[in-house]
Amino acid sequence: GATTPPITVDSPNKQIGIVDPTKISSTRFVLTNRSNSALRILNFRVTCNCTRLLPDSMTIPARGSTAIEMTVDLRGDTTSMTKNAQIFFEGYDNPVTIGVQGQQQYPLQAVNAPIRTNSQVVTAQLRSGLGRPVRLLSVQGSAPEILAQRPDGPRVLQATVRHRFDTPQDVHGAMIIVTDSAEVPIAPIRVSSAQISRREMPFIRMMSELNISHKFFNMGVLKKGETQTYTTTVFREDREAPLVGWIPVEGLEVEVVSVEPDPAQEQWPKAQAVTFTVTSTIDRAGATVYAPLYFASGTRENPTALNRVWAAGLTADESGNYIEAIESEGPTLITGDGGEEALASMGKKPQ
Repeated sequence: GATTPPITVDSPNKQIGIVDPTKISSTRFVLTNRSNSALRILNFRVTCNCTRLLPDSMTIPARGSTAIEMTVDLRGDTTSMTKNAQIFFEGYDNPVTIGVQGQQQYPLQAVNAPIRTNSQVVTAQLRSGLGRPVRLLSVQGSAPEILAQRPDGPRVLQATVRHRFDTPQDVHGAMIIVTDSAEVPIAPIRVSSAQISRREMPFIRMMSELNISHKFFNMGVLKKGETQTYTTTVFREDREAPLVGWIPVEGLEVEVVSVEPDPAQEQWPKAQAVTFTVTSTIDRAGATVYAPLYFASGTRENPTALNRVWAAGLTADESGNYIEAIESEGPTLITGDGGEEALASMGKKPQ
């Protein structure tokens, strides 16, 4: 019999352009059944657990169509994005393949992202994707060192910035840039280096109870006394156990609001959709937060099935102001160790 299903796709490979890294990208594909018999979708195969396929129906009627939503959750990342998925049908060996291509970029864009470095000096070319200039307030918690810019003046459309760390070991996984633009108050631009890879490698999927990711979670502006709500995905075997979350920064409290089955539960049985809040009591406007965000089964004192991503945010006063505070007092950078700290919280040592 035929090994390829009689299916046509409206556009099997879709170019989706610039993707906002603070949002989950979503693309719809229309599949049409060219045969005189109904066709049933058996399952899906995707390239990584950031991708979900959500069909309107698992059965496509004869000479009919159905739509499949393909979501990609690379929130906080800045890089080119290519994601493919395979759809398998009952009675057919060969899958139908669909895919999306795009570029994860904040309105303040890094020309080459992620930034690659093998030293303690990180240099980035930036450009405003807003069509108007922005003022760079800080880079990695310090006054920006601007090597070149266009136009001259306090605000730029393009700029080359440099930050020098004390040692290569001090280089973080993201360059944190703060601007005076409401659309992009904070942009963590991903940094790739041999040092970062070596530090992270022992902890990434090192043991079954750890799920450590390179992702960055952009919390935006954290207004003092205000609670903000976010969503993310966690992976764990013990899905019925209580879930706790925390950021190891004094003045930031995380509370898990709800834990729901993942919309693509059959594809990712360990995955759960988590809604959580972050409340800031930090009265230090203009401080840059860059720290691990943890979720774990059990308790913070005795966690299991630990999940970690990096979180970036910018603290503001009660009025939401952060720009004047940064200009008058200078920012601070709060960091945490996301690998050894994670293991230590579980009473484990790096292997």
